[in-house]
Amino acid sequence: MPEPTAPSTPDAVKELLAAQQQLLRAIEFDVAHGVSANQIARSCAPIASRPVVLDFIQVLERHAAIRAQLQAAGLDRYVATRLVGQFGHDRRRIEMTLGLDPAELDLDEPEALFARINSALGKIGIIARQDYTPVGHRRRANAAELGITVNPAPDPDAASAAFLDGQEFELIPA
Repeated sequence: MPEPTAPSTPDAVKELLAAQQQLLRAIEFDVAHGVSANQIARSCAPIASRPVVLDFIQVLERHAAIRAQLQAAGLDRYVATRLVGQFGHDRRRIEMTLGLDPAELDLDEPEALFARINSALGKIGIIARQDYTPVGHRRRANAAELGITVNPAPDPDAASAAFLDGQEFELIPA
């Protein structure tokens, strides 16, 4: 009788990542269908800690609120948002970028788009933060950690220009 073949490490990693994605889709489905966060966290207990699951659910709900607010303000077609971060390994967060090529913007004042987005998101207690490390990049020390004094109020024109240039912004509670 031949011995069963064991999967190679790369195959096992692919299977694990696929199962993890399936779990995330299941959590999203349960949240969308009104299953309580506590019940979902209990269901996930063998795989993920309660704080990790509850944090993921909170980010999912925040992302849905952001998308709804952008849609209500008529800005959703200009903005791409996505959840980033690896479940269970680092903090899940929401990134925002310009959803269109700047040449495709049908606005009289495209440079005012970023301010309009911030105003709409501010109504639900969300701000766009430019100074963070995108997923897949090494974190650099910020000015405060290096003892450098910086202007505490970011330049809105520079942030707007960065947004129109494709810069990623993290959406966080104010």
